[in-house]
Amino acid sequence: MTRNKIELENQRGQILVLSVVFLGLLSTLVIGLFQVSYAVRQKIRLQISADAALLSALNCEANALNTLALNNRAVLANDALAAQMNALVSESGFYRKLAERFSRLLRFIPYAGPVGVFLARGTKTMEMLVRRTTSVLLPFTNFSNVSLAAARKGVRQLFPYLAIKLARQTLEMNLPQAELKPLSHAALLHQTRSLQNSLAKLDKENLEKLRIDTMDHHTKKRNWKISVAGISPVKKTGNTRLENGNLTARDQLRMKVFSRLRFRWKTVLSSRSRARDFGYHPPKDLITLKEGPEPPLSLGIMVQLNLQRAGTGPPLPGEKLSAVTAATLLYQRPSRPDETPNTFNPFWTTRLIPVASEPSIRKVISESILREVRH
Repeated sequence: MTRNKIELENQRGQILVLSVVFLGLLSTLVIGLFQVSYAVRQKIRLQISADAALLSALNCEANALNTLALNNRAVLANDALAAQMNALVSESGFYRKLAERFSRLLRFIPYAGPVGVFLARGTKTMEMLVRRTTSVLLPFTNFSNVSLAAARKGVRQLFPYLAIKLARQTLEMNLPQAELKPLSHAALLHQTRSLQNSLAKLDKENLEKLRIDTMDHHTKKRNWKISVAGISPVKKTGNTRLENGNLTARDQLRMKVFSRLRFRWKTVLSSRSRARDFGYHPPKDLITLKEGPEPPLSLGIMVQLNLQRAGTGPPLPGEKLSAVTAATLLYQRPSRPDETPNTFNPFWTTRLIPVASEPSIRKVISESILREVRH
């Protein structure tokens, strides 16, 4: 018994050595797993931050293009309003003159003279109201056009700066330790500047065509005729045209008269109105996309982060995480999916795309990282 007791006492404490070794290995494994999970978490945060930063920059560009489109549409709406009011002035003047002519004829008919006077006075009052409304309304459209021109110029000049600023702010807000690579910053600057340079003023010929196309049907043509047995001896024509860039509306009444051995059209009544007489200044420019090579609408960037130890430890030397992302600007009009991208309809949006499909991504990241991303 004494011998066995002595042997047991000699073996006491041997398991402690194995326990220390096992606990050391277990602690190393747990700390490693924790460090790996921390790195994976940081990698996910870095990728989300990179996506958000790139989308913020491109959303700024999409919003700028949509703002320019709404600005152009507002200018054209002001011009269409001016054309419509000017056409109403010409047409009201025409019917006032027509009523005065009829009142002179009706005064020789018993009991019809007062009716003619009433019509003449009514049309005169209508013309006066239309003229006064036009005189008050068109200066407001001028002020609106001036304000829209200033806003258009500001958006065109500032959106590259704002796009880069938003990308930085978004990255700093989501992950302050992350940094945008210099090549990615240069690529973003090049893309925004290229898009800015692709915006230009619409030439005069297309601008006038667009102004005419924006008018409603009644503003462009105001025609009617009187037919007797299939023959039209009386015809009224009216239209709105651009003369040296100014809106001019004309309305005239023509009749067929026999002259020089045949029937000819003769103008017996006419009226004219010019928007310039009411102080309206037509738009001089609208912003559009230049014809030719399209600007780069897609972009890829790389963001890096110095990996820190889990907790409050210092950064691990040489350990960096990288995140690569790519996105593009899209013009999508639901009712017309094949419509060419333009700055007259606000249907610009953004979308993330596969990194490998971005053609300029090789300028931002190395081939080894690109191969790793692809696989």
